[in-house]
Amino acid sequence: MSYHKSFDSDQMAKRKEELVQSSIKIAELEKQIADYRAEVNEELKPLRKTRAKLITDLKSKGEDVFEKCYKMIDTDEKQAEFYNADGYCIMTRPATRDELSPNLFRMSKEANEQENRKQA
Repeated sequence: MSYHKSFDSDQMAKRKEELVQSSIKIAELEKQIADYRAEVNEELKPLRKTRAKLITDLKSKGEDVFEKCYKMIDTDEKQAEFYNADGYCIMTRPATRDELSPNLFRMSKEANEQENRKQA
């Protein structure tokens, strides 16, 4: 048969002391866990950022870069072509009206061609 036996004052004090010691140990361990998690999270931040960038690059099969580019207008094809510093065409689009409008350089080139035809 089981029944509830009450503690005397010495047993009660001993149990309370055990509870205090146990609570202190638990609090210390939980603080260590929290400190460790914070430390690990600081180490993980740059790794997660790198991973996110790599995933984005792999999904897009390339990366975004910022470099000097050169625009060439092909008036015959009416296309604007953009070249990087290595000379690779990185983008082509239809030329705008402003890009196709005559300018001083083009006029002088045409004048030279007309002059060359007259001399020939």
